[in-house]
Amino acid sequence: MYLIKQTKQNKIKYILSALVVCILVFTSCNKNGDPEVTAPLDPYLSIDGTSNLSIDASGGTRSVALKANGNWQVSVPGDIDWVEVDPKNGKDNGTFNLTIYENTTYDTRSAKLSFRLNDASEEGVSFQIVQTGAVREVTYETLLEEDFDWLVSGNGVIVGLPILYDQSVAELRIDLWPASFTAHGWESDGANAIYAREGLLKIGKSGSSDYIVSPPLEFEGTKNLKIEFKAVPYITAANNRDNGQIKVGTTQEEAAALPSSFSLDNWFDMASDPQTIEIWKKPESVYSFEVKGATSGIRIKIGSEGNKQRFFVDDVIIKMENE
Repeated sequence: MYLIKQTKQNKIKYILSALVVCILVFTSCNKNGDPEVTAPLDPYLSIDGTSNLSIDASGGTRSVALKANGNWQVSVPGDIDWVEVDPKNGKDNGTFNLTIYENTTYDTRSAKLSFRLNDASEEGVSFQIVQTGAVREVTYETLLEEDFDWLVSGNGVIVGLPILYDQSVAELRIDLWPASFTAHGWESDGANAIYAREGLLKIGKSGSSDYIVSPPLEFEGTKNLKIEFKAVPYITAANNRDNGQIKVGTTQEEAAALPSSFSLDNWFDMASDPQTIEIWKKPESVYSFEVKGATSGIRIKIGSEGNKQRFFVDDVIIKMENE
């Protein structure tokens, strides 16, 4: 009895083993009955993630993952001495480390790393590094600081009131200014639509615009300038607003102002600021622009173009960038 049972168990084991073999043979053959052969993978090489790096002037180290199925090499251009790569070669997937040295210049610089697979003659992928320059510590020397406090009534001269919407006292047009005013060197750009108020200027009139032109600025060499001024857009006593678009520039074509225009949005409120004093204290009343490549004799222009572009100006400061 035991012998018969053992024989049956052996038969079952034999049948199961035969089935496993058949399944393996069947699955390893294609539809023609030939054994399947696994095709080798095509060579591939890629950066895992972004293929560029932006880094500040201080430099640093970074690790970058690489995907490959072969031997890879990385090369750094011969004229690049501020980037180190470790390792410079490897096999299959891996990681390489970058060391970027500090950039002590003020210029942005870049380097392109080239990767090749299996000693290929052509570049497989590249990795771009861009490093910003050092931050320039700029100091300035003040060339002109003008608060227009000399625009006052007296000695037979009458100027407009400092309350911006109050026109009960006539403003004094620039072509009628006394010698004590014109001696400060500020001039109209030609339209004579510049008006004196106590301690400030009004630029333009309803149907005409103009520029106020600074005195000539004297200095040696070619310089960069920074100009800061306060401006408030015009509102009538009836609370009607002008357009609030102004422009700035220079008398030297090669030394342009950047930016060259502003939209004035700092409207004063007659109810909360009836003397229009607080509006001048607000940060949004301060505007600034730069001039690159100025030479001695340059004059700064602040004004507008078109109708209903009136505005008020005060506290003009012109500074020269030191080398």
